Amino acid sequence: MILHALYDYYHRCGDLPQKGMELKEIGFLIVIDKEGHFLRFEDRRIDKKQAQRFLVKKHVGRTSALAANYLYDNSGYVFGYSDKGDVMAQYQTF
Repeated sequence: MILHALYDYYHRCGDLPQKGMELKEIGFLIVIDKEGHFLRFEDRRIDKKQAQRFLVKKHVGRTSALAANYLYDNSGYVFGYSDKGDVMAQYQTF
């Protein structure tokens, strides 16, 4: 009964993302061409505390294991570098 009511509520709320997706604030985009060559960075911040929201695949929950999010993540996972002194570069596979 409760699950059925939650199911109905989910479908009545038309602005919710699909299952497995979420709206995520992303401050910067890395734009590449069709061959994968870097073109530019795009600033998508609205102000100091907000950024444009994009519909992306649901984030990977991580504790200590290395697991990157699909097509988005923080700079430590994208570039293999962190200003916090983390040693992310040793995990690069290229």
